[in-house]
Amino acid sequence: CRSSRSSMRRNLCVLLTLVAIAGSVLLYALSGRQLHVQNSRQVFQRFSSFEASRNVSKTSAGTTVSFSPNVESRYGSDVTSHTISVDVTSPGGDPVLNELKQHLAERCHSPPVLNRELLTSNEGQFSGVDDYQIEMVQVVTRHGDRAPMFGTALISMKNFHCPEGRQYFSTIDSFSGSCYNAKLTWIGCRQFQLIGIHLRKTYPFNLTVQELEDRILLLSTTNQRAVWSARCLAGGLLGHTNYDHVVRLHGGTLFHDNPVTGTNYVKSCPYHDKLRGSIQRQPKYKSAKSSWVSAINKGNEFITHAGYSNKNISNIVRFNDALVCHFCHLYLNGGRSMTPCVKNHCMSSRLALELINATDTFTKYEYSQNISIIQIQPLVAQIVSEMEMRVKGGNKRVLIHYSGHDSTMSALVSSLDAFNGHRPSYASRIVFELWKRRGYDNKHMVRVLYNGQLVESSVLDKQMTLKSFRDRLLSGYMRDSESHRNACLYGHW
Repeated sequence: CRSSRSSMRRNLCVLLTLVAIAGSVLLYALSGRQLHVQNSRQVFQRFSSFEASRNVSKTSAGTTVSFSPNVESRYGSDVTSHTISVDVTSPGGDPVLNELKQHLAERCHSPPVLNRELLTSNEGQFSGVDDYQIEMVQVVTRHGDRAPMFGTALISMKNFHCPEGRQYFSTIDSFSGSCYNAKLTWIGCRQFQLIGIHLRKTYPFNLTVQELEDRILLLSTTNQRAVWSARCLAGGLLGHTNYDHVVRLHGGTLFHDNPVTGTNYVKSCPYHDKLRGSIQRQPKYKSAKSSWVSAINKGNEFITHAGYSNKNISNIVRFNDALVCHFCHLYLNGGRSMTPCVKNHCMSSRLALELINATDTFTKYEYSQNISIIQIQPLVAQIVSEMEMRVKGGNKRVLIHYSGHDSTMSALVSSLDAFNGHRPSYASRIVFELWKRRGYDNKHMVRVLYNGQLVESSVLDKQMTLKSFRDRLLSGYMRDSESHRNACLYGHW
């Protein structure tokens, strides 16, 4: 350009040079987009394969899942048949490493694990010599897989990809790549599509899609991850994406979606705070808390050693969040390290397992049975009321879904004395089944299942009459106080 004799030629030369540079940048961007879509497709295929047509076969490489054509057309051509591995442990390997893998895999509840769980589920299988038919199903869930709750030195939001709006139901090419704290991911949506398909196949209400749509209710907290979990379940249940009018938001105390120590909840329920104080004064609680503090300090020492002097994490739950998100999204997607790494320093398996176990102990004490009973009573009362209205003919609903959080599930599971020692996983569910004996108007039985397995505890029998269910959950369960307000204000226990 400098050798050009006229200014016009120089200007033209400069313009052509700029166009060439712009073209190169555009080609680079397009190649990057293509690579991003390809990587996104690999992420999707690694995690979101879900069983829809029950065509499952075993191979030496893992489990082959086949999808029926109608499912492919409904959820996009990216849903294909491929082989996935469901085993996370190595026989004869490091026992600490294997235990950690098992713990983390359970918390991920990834679609392959969920596939296997649903195939062995006892839901919809009433045992007994008498002829009973299903009358109503109520399902309480924790939301699906999500982005990290908090950005810390251990986990970066840039490694997570979340779609926007109706892209949850589009093909994989619609990945937006944007994520913010705790937003539902594609994997989380696929988990609930799978649950929706499972519910439709498991409970034959003999209704058309339109009739079923008119007789279901999906309630959700106002959080995005819970709302979209309910919408994705509706997609699997009804087979279409016109879900907006089906899901209703509930911002009250029904789901106990505030933290255990949330200010609003404590103000509305002072006895809850008093009860927590008495538990925290117990020697066992104090001993457990010292273990939490020890695990937190070790975790922060690791972060500091890696070069982050001002990035300490104060809460054991945040460590758990970082571990689970790293394992579910980075390690299972081909990452070299099973645990988070900071500046090429990776957390040891033993420390990660200690942090996970400390989180489980934290959940056990923060959601002890007595505290959980008073926390979750509004939801329990709602479930019982819906059943009674169905029996009396004032309720035509056959399926109700309550889309909540780990605080919802932890409190509900603990209140039913069904806590298994582990913090509830993504897309975990509790199903309340109401059965009616054919030919009788007043013979109803109730079953409760946690992740597909019948619950039998100090509160529940495997099968119990509706009256017994109501008495235990409202009268005896609340120590003769059916009013949540009275229990909160005066501690009528």
